[in-house]
Amino acid sequence: MISDAQQYHRERSRAESKLFDEFIDEYGLDYDDSTWTAAQRAAFAARADELAATWDAKRQALIEAQAAHDKAPDTGASGALQG
Repeated sequence: MISDAQQYHRERSRAESKLFDEFIDEYGLDYDDSTWTAAQRAAFAARADELAATWDAKRQALIEAQAAHDKAPDTGASGALQG
């Protein structure tokens, strides 16, 4: 079983790859971004920044959920507080 962190990184990587592929398809660009114009690079950077902000928010939510889980008392298998 993979951890939430591993799943997050897999999904973020897929989303970043998808963004890149869709961008080059939309503009008919080469995969080598050194062949892009400055405007094309700026347009891609803006989209990548938006995507990064979305994934950073998801990461923060995972961190907060883990912190809440770590603070929660261990109830054990019976559901009763362990003491």
